[in-house]
Amino acid sequence: ITKTNLKPLQQGAEANMVKFKELQEILSKEEAKRWQEIKEKFQKSQKMKGLGENNQTAQVLLQMEEITKGLQGIAGVIKKLDNSK
Repeated sequence: ITKTNLKPLQQGAEANMVKFKELQEILSKEEAKRWQEIKEKFQKSQKMKGLGENNQTAQVLLQMEEITKGLQGIAGVIKKLDNSK
């Protein structure tokens, strides 16, 4: 097994472990956060495949979607800070 092949195997093993813990309802907060990240990454990958990996317009649109999500998160934090004053 090469280093190139090892990383996807490790990621798959990690995903399987946290999914198993989720099913057993023994997931820690950190693991739950990591599981959410894994699922989001998988969904993004599936979107890219569905739109065509060589489709540059689709890639730009997906990146814009990610930027929008980030900006919405920042806006949410600012709103919470304003409400706490």
